[in-house]
Amino acid sequence: SSLVTIGNFTAVKHLPFRKETVAGLKDGSLILISQSATERNFDKIHDQPIRGLVATLDSKFLFSGSEDRKIIKWDIECLRPIQIVTLEFKVSALHLRPGSKQLLVGTQVGKQYTCAISDLTKQGEPLKPHGNVISLIVEMDDGQILSAAVDMRVVFQIPYAETIFWSPAKPVYGFGEKNL
Repeated sequence: SSLVTIGNFTAVKHLPFRKETVAGLKDGSLILISQSATERNFDKIHDQPIRGLVATLDSKFLFSGSEDRKIIKWDIECLRPIQIVTLEFKVSALHLRPGSKQLLVGTQVGKQYTCAISDLTKQGEPLKPHGNVISLIVEMDDGQILSAAVDMRVVFQIPYAETIFWSPAKPVYGFGEKNL
């Protein structure tokens, strides 16, 4: 396949219900790859590396985030954009919260946005849990949001509680300087 030849993918998302995989490339392209290695290209909208790919549980919609500051909601069946939103900062990570119908967006300046899945509108003010590039956002079984950045700092966002910051060099709790 050309994907192996090109070797420049920056994000990958497997779609189990469809038995397909989406690959995001350095040039902003998105490719849908079937089990038989058939490739289909999405419309080319992004013009910088793809940094985040997430899909709804039913694999009907895909969300892509890129260094071009765009978040795109895609119809996976026809590989066309449904909605495009441009943020103030480059996108570095995405996480879909299906239960709450929210998309969490990490940026290269350490800000974290929450957007509605339905129309990508921003909900509330962005959090600033990190000093630089957010590289990972995940949700734990109990609803905690964990984010990590290239500054080696991990942030646990606990619903209805204080935020816990952790760094390998110096663990801190909340917004103060109490050790864990």
